[in-house]
Amino acid sequence: MESTPQVGYVPILDPESTSSGSEGDYDGSDSDISQELVTSNVGVMYQYQGQDERLLDERKAQEHIEFRNKYFTPEITRHNVYCSIGATITTIDLTKFGFDIDRIIGFKLIKGFINLNPSLNDLNVTITVPEIPYIACQKNEDCQPIIDVIHVSGSSQYYENKNLFRDIYFNPIKVSTLTITVSKEISGTNTFLEFEITSLNRSS
Repeated sequence: MESTPQVGYVPILDPESTSSGSEGDYDGSDSDISQELVTSNVGVMYQYQGQDERLLDERKAQEHIEFRNKYFTPEITRHNVYCSIGATITTIDLTKFGFDIDRIIGFKLIKGFINLNPSLNDLNVTITVPEIPYIACQKNEDCQPIIDVIHVSGSSQYYENKNLFRDIYFNPIKVSTLTITVSKEISGTNTFLEFEITSLNRSS
């Protein structure tokens, strides 16, 4: 019968036996050449028994799990995406930004700079992105996917979203591209938009 590996133990090889013989001679047995792995990592040694369980350093296991989940395995992750806008309609390939695009649940405009054609000034600029569900957009009678409306004083305007605290989530969707439409003609220089995209880190 094959021996079952002991949880919390790691094999220690004898340097003399491995140096003189071939690597294939080691049979993997840890009956005589093992030592206890001392750690407070819940995932290595412990099966969680309940919120009152204590780790080796007397901390509650539940406190360790909550700390780990908050900082290292959170349920959601927020990504800031910078988009340079060079035309009235700009297509952004999200697959190039280096994060998971399969389970996106939130989207908002953080900040931007609008530089209009010199012939245009002092007007409202509407930004739409059809890939974003209407529930996360500004409500309007035409049910258009309006991300925001920015009033441009003069021919250029810097913008910061004052409602960043307001989170609206939708069912997880895959978004590989963003089709950003600016309602007015821009000059094509210095115009950018920065979005916050929220993704879900687990499939259920």
